[in-house]
Amino acid sequence: MLFRSYSVSRSGSDEVALDEDELLTMIQEVIADGDRLDGVLDKIAEEINDNAWNRCEPNLDDYGDYDYSDHDSNDSGNSAIEFSKTQVRDRLLVFLRERHPDLLEELI
Repeated sequence: MLFRSYSVSRSGSDEVALDEDELLTMIQEVIADGDRLDGVLDKIAEEINDNAWNRCEPNLDDYGDYDYSDHDSNDSGNSAIEFSKTQVRDRLLVFLRERHPDLLEELI
């Protein structure tokens, strides 16, 4: 009997979206702890690292026609989450400038 089991590395991307209430809660916790903007960025990065797989459905790159029969799709031992903390910072600053300039003043 011949059993075939293999995996092909794939990559993809999706955007992690935090809703406004969730983000404001993070910001308020950081301010209450006496921390600044870097503290908010650390909390956002922690959320992305911990929950990106649960929050997203990445569009995976297709590198060919593969037969995934007998493939364990739950094997994510080599999975990695990559993001730009600079891009997160820039988006956070835009959000705060446009919607909550008072909070931005407390964080800077």
